[in-house]
Amino acid sequence: LLQLEKEGVQKEVNSSEYDIEKVIQVAEGFLGTRHQMGGTTKTGIDCSGLVMVSHQSSGITLPHQSHQQSKYGKVIAYPDSLKRGDLVFFYA
Repeated sequence: LLQLEKEGVQKEVNSSEYDIEKVIQVAEGFLGTRHQMGGTTKTGIDCSGLVMVSHQSSGITLPHQSHQQSKYGKVIAYPDSLKRGDLVFFYA
């Protein structure tokens, strides 16, 4: 967390049209899609591509790299504060 704070976290996200259920529904539409590094389509997608594409459905623009995605939104310090649809990133 300290490293993320040093690099800059909590970049603002325009969430005026954010609908977590829509984001999840779009993500579920990729069930059964094969993994393809760097992929962003139903012919092949990777995990960060899935996050990026799913959020685009609600007008949220995220980068494709998970390390960069981790810098958007708000830091949730306590696991019991997590809600459906929150993304969890680990820093090692």
